Amino acid sequence: MAIAYRTLGRSGVKVAPLALGTDNILNPTAEDESIRMIDAAIDGGINLIDTSNSYMQGESERVIGEALRRNGKRDQVLIATKFHYPVGPGPNDRGNTRAHIMRAVEGSLRRLGTECIDLYQSHRPDMDVPLDETLGALWVKDQRGITAPIVGPKSVAQLEGLLPVLELALDDEIRAACDELVAPGSVVASFFNSATWMAWRHV
Repeated sequence: MAIAYRTLGRSGVKVAPLALGTDNILNPTAEDESIRMIDAAIDGGINLIDTSNSYMQGESERVIGEALRRNGKRDQVLIATKFHYPVGPGPNDRGNTRAHIMRAVEGSLRRLGTECIDLYQSHRPDMDVPLDETLGALWVKDQRGITAPIVGPKSVAQLEGLLPVLELALDDEIRAACDELVAPGSVVASFFNSATWMAWRHV
């Protein structure tokens, strides 16, 4: 049966309807079984593997890297990984600061045994770090290892504040169109969730 691949956001990249989550690698799935699982997923048509540098203290990434080294199929899959959670005892071994992100991406690249991360994400927002600081660390032209960072601005004003990183700007006409489409302070601009870390209010 043919897989109906879907477009990943606006990237143009095609992904299967299912991604392989890997929080279970070594927790409880043993390494050999995890590698067989990765092989079976790829052979079955799954082409997006999702992990995090915090899953089993980075060991999930290492096992994924080993599986792809053995099967030689790195070019057939997209790797998505994340940063944010503590990966060491120090005060800067966590969060969404530039200092932590730069070290985290290098560690992930090393464990995954790859030259690039296809989708690099923040595992959680960091309310102590301005979003433009996080984005500035992710979106550096020609930065090794990061292909497609993701960020979710909470308002048009915040989006405008982030755009200079991309050497872009919102003109008055586009800004007015955005405000007409989604009124500031509406349900889209003000996101509420039962999880405290997701309770963002547009002010």
